[in-house]
Amino acid sequence: MSGAGTSSPELKKPPTSFQAIGPVPCSRSEGVKYPYEVTLTDTGHPITAGVKDFRVASEQYYMSVDPNNHVLAETTFTGEYLPWLEGRTIPQAWTRTWGRGRVFYSAVGHDLDDLQNPDVTRLCTQGFAWAARQNV
Repeated sequence: MSGAGTSSPELKKPPTSFQAIGPVPCSRSEGVKYPYEVTLTDTGHPITAGVKDFRVASEQYYMSVDPNNHVLAETTFTGEYLPWLEGRTIPQAWTRTWGRGRVFYSAVGHDLDDLQNPDVTRLCTQGFAWAARQNV
């Protein structure tokens, strides 16, 4: 989209899922189950309680992320599959609000193998509970 202010017709459309959730995917390791580290950035949040930094072998997502997101975990690219991203740190899990709702997003966990890691399972389970306003 190109435009500024309220004159842009795009700004008058209903929100997309990317606006509600907070990322715009830019690139990924294209189906390659690449091993990478995920580091927690907010260990005091209820979603990350009991979760430790972890390693997964999954697609590593590079995203343009809304700066209003509250980042819970991030990863740093080595450049092996996406060389132009070497050394860049990208959020992997975050929270945000959308109206009166709560949003939890995790780039890790879309592959069933990811969920074999107890820290990934705990992060996702607690994130879902937090978003649903249930006890974490």
